[in-house]
Amino acid sequence: MIRVRRSVLGLALAAALSLAACASGRAPRAETPASRVQDTLPERRAAQRAGAPASLELEDSDQRWGIEAARERKAAAKAAKEEEAPTTTNPRGTKTVIPEPAPAH
Repeated sequence: MIRVRRSVLGLALAAALSLAACASGRAPRAETPASRVQDTLPERRAAQRAGAPASLELEDSDQRWGIEAARERKAAAKAAKEEEAPTTTNPRGTKTVIPEPAPAH
């Protein structure tokens, strides 16, 4: 009888401890800091280049392979393409609707 009481008390104690451990909620989260404004691609590129060791000789490599010249050609081509694009009065994805005349009775 004493063994039964001890085992029942032991099970009850174990159940109470496990419930107390699971019942405690998460600690309240600290307020998240204000979200940062994302860096633009040129800013990220400049930061990476500034952080690179001098032994990489990035400027020499860019001159050798013409990377900066290629960027300039790409920007010029993009500007030329934007100038050629037809201008419309409608926002993109909308259509002009021309109403039909009312039928004569």
